[in-house]
Amino acid sequence: MPLRVQLADAVTAGDLFAFLRRIGADVERRGRSVYVTRRHPIVPGEPPDQDVTELRFVVRTWSATHDRVPAFAIEEAPGNAARRAA
Repeated sequence: MPLRVQLADAVTAGDLFAFLRRIGADVERRGRSVYVTRRHPIVPGEPPDQDVTELRFVVRTWSATHDRVPAFAIEEAPGNAARRAA
């Protein structure tokens, strides 16, 4: 399930995008939103919201590196917004 992380501004989104790329995430950036697509298979017995839980943890870890903690919202991306660029 593709997820969208929405941030307050495009500069902060660019910083998160770069961070997620460095750690090997499949990401795409559009304005102040960063789209993340899961690459690994679902683990049997995994809760349905596991992707959101893991992404929230990663984004909170990233935000801890900022003087001012950036506000963010995570939601399921509409349609195929996080399709990998060719």
